[in-house]
Amino acid sequence: MAFVDYAGELEYFAQEVMPRLAEKGLRPEMG
Repeated sequence: MAFVDYAGELEYFAQEVMPRLAEKGLRPEMG
């Protein structure tokens, strides 16, 4: 079941953490 938990973490990271980083302008080349 570790894989399922890991996938959930990746989904959270993609949907929550990356947008926050983008809003702060840490990765301007991505936006």
